Amino acid sequence: MLVLKYESNGSLDNHLSNRDLTWIQRLQICLDAAHGLQYIHEEVGDVGDEYRILHRDVKSSNILLDDNFKAKVSDFGLSRRGPANRRTTYLISSACGTPGYIDPDYLTTGYLSQKSDVYSFGVVLFEVLCGRLIHAPEYKGDKREFLTNLVKIHWERKTLDEIVFPHLERKINRVALLTFANIAYQCWQSRNDRPTMKKVVEQLHKALDNQLVSCNPLRAGITNDQIGRLVKKQTDMIKRKRATSAYDPTIKLSDMRICLTYMERYMRKECKPTHGYYDSYRYANTKEEIVKKQTIFVHQVQVNVYWKKLVEEKKMMPQKEGVKLRKRWLLGGTNYRRIVEPLDIAEYYIKGNRNYIENRSNHYILLEKWLDEDKNENERRSKAPSLTEDSCFWAHVEEALISLRNLLTGGPADVVVKELKKFDAYVMGEINNYSVSPDVFLDGSSLMKWWKEYKAYKGNAFASEFAKYIDNESYKNYH
Repeated sequence: MLVLKYESNGSLDNHLSNRDLTWIQRLQICLDAAHGLQYIHEEVGDVGDEYRILHRDVKSSNILLDDNFKAKVSDFGLSRRGPANRRTTYLISSACGTPGYIDPDYLTTGYLSQKSDVYSFGVVLFEVLCGRLIHAPEYKGDKREFLTNLVKIHWERKTLDEIVFPHLERKINRVALLTFANIAYQCWQSRNDRPTMKKVVEQLHKALDNQLVSCNPLRAGITNDQIGRLVKKQTDMIKRKRATSAYDPTIKLSDMRICLTYMERYMRKECKPTHGYYDSYRYANTKEEIVKKQTIFVHQVQVNVYWKKLVEEKKMMPQKEGVKLRKRWLLGGTNYRRIVEPLDIAEYYIKGNRNYIENRSNHYILLEKWLDEDKNENERRSKAPSLTEDSCFWAHVEEALISLRNLLTGGPADVVVKELKKFDAYVMGEINNYSVSPDVFLDGSSLMKWWKEYKAYKGNAFASEFAKYIDNESYKNYH
């Protein structure tokens, strides 16, 4: 009788098409399993250094995932153990294993070796990449029925991208993909040309490192221990998402802080010096700028999903937590709103939409409302914040730009002039309250673009409070 330890997340085969399982998490699972196979091939300490083990049935259903999505190789029912000081090759009269995963050399010759496990693991790697099992009976008679055949066709055509799991293809760094696919395909070569599991581990580490570099602008200064903690945090997200009854916002706030850290890094270090946070994102056009924007967009989506869910829960019980905990998520939500909503606004207007404020997500409205109910009314700023306090500021700017351009092209003057006058006063009010960040006055900012066009329309005699503030260059002392 074979006894296996229960693992709460079951086996890998049940997660291949899991949309929540990120590419980084998949890489880490593959690395865990590869380490396990390397261990039994090279240094099985539990049975003494004199022994090595061949698994003989490596497949995704024999890779179990624990509560933290840590992978463990299981089911050694078909394994063979042999002395370390001899070649670990056996002549087997009847080949055993699972169809699709069995090494073809072993199947036809009867010779079993460590490279037989390597072949099978290569199958698992492509299952992880393509988000499907080796055999898909629904495609019976079609080239898609067996993954090995499908991969070989696309490998020869150099079109492997076409069979990558659709929910991964836009998130995989190109270098990481090539590193991963190359080592996986090497596992399918003739026995003598296959890599050892040690080599597989090295290449999977390289793929993970390349992926982390592309996703994390701070990667260069992060240690391996910190990378491990970051990956663990990502895997924890799935666990908590599945256990919705045990949803814990206090733990998740720390996870989301990682995403916001990347976005703050972008805001402080990666923006165009003439444009500022909003406009650098809004008007990204060079290849380098677009890559930076795409990296931030991944975190933007992730934190939006989290905060929408948290707000839904808080809507039912906004006063349930103690004062300290309530303060924590209120302040966290405020920071999130001021960092992320401007980018949501940019995406909204990039698509050609209008009237963002009328269509604003309800979770932003509630976060703002709860903060207003909670904050000290006597509190007043005496210096500019690093983030504009009204997270809809840039939506007002976008609408003012649209209104002005409609006016210049013959739109209804009376209505538009009133709108622009109101906006002019709104901006000055935000300045007087020290509620906008200094980057709104940069030459390339949307606000200054609006001002230059508006001033040209109104003429040099125009003398609103904001006009005087700009003409006197008082904004240069705003900090």
